[in-house]
Amino acid sequence: MSRPPRPTIPVISAYRVKRAAVRNRYTAQYACPFDECGLTLKSSEEEIGETEHCPYCGTVFRLDRQPLALQRKRDEDDKEAGRERRLQAKQERNQQKRASEEIRQNARRQRDEQKNADRERRARELEASKRETEHPKNKEEGSPHPVRKRVIQVGTVLLLILFYFSFGFFVVQPIGAIPDGVTIFYFRLGTNLPFVGSPDGLLIDKDLPVSLLGRGVVLAAISKRIAERRIVNLPYLKPLYLWSTGWREFDR
Repeated sequence: MSRPPRPTIPVISAYRVKRAAVRNRYTAQYACPFDECGLTLKSSEEEIGETEHCPYCGTVFRLDRQPLALQRKRDEDDKEAGRERRLQAKQERNQQKRASEEIRQNARRQRDEQKNADRERRARELEASKRETEHPKNKEEGSPHPVRKRVIQVGTVLLLILFYFSFGFFVVQPIGAIPDGVTIFYFRLGTNLPFVGSPDGLLIDKDLPVSLLGRGVVLAAISKRIAERRIVNLPYLKPLYLWSTGWREFDR
């Protein structure tokens, strides 16, 4: 008498594998293979591949270990790829660090070379100035030191600027009241008058016709201010008069 065939145990090969964050352990999540049950079940990594049964309907089944092995291999591959990416990123950072350090060293070397070149140039200039100062010809002529000469030039320019803005000349050409004419040197600061002025020049600046009446009006308006600031009266200087009128001459 033949034995009845042993019932086959269903094997579940489609299930979800999850890895726990602690201890790198895996769990399987799946549904009961009995269609009328369908209860969601979980199995630990040690239970995968072993015979189990549904606690609700009692159905016996077994989980295939292939999905677990595939998931473990994928995780290991991802871990290895992550390790390689981190190693590559570290190497790139080291290369960038070395490149930055090389750039800083080159910049430091260039600065040092420039400083040395400037120091040598100043030493040569100082030596040359000493030789020029100690030269017998320079001693006989008494030529000033280059720095002193520069100071004298700057001081002269500043004095000329101060003279231009502080003093002025007012020229009155020969007319009836002043037959010989006069040039007044005066303290000009705060008067709003030009450096070289004249009644005719002021009339021209204001686009007014030049006439005896206009000259008289101008003299009456500014004579008191100029008289209070007058330093000295000089003879009539025709070049200054022409300067004030734009090199134009008018009849008396």
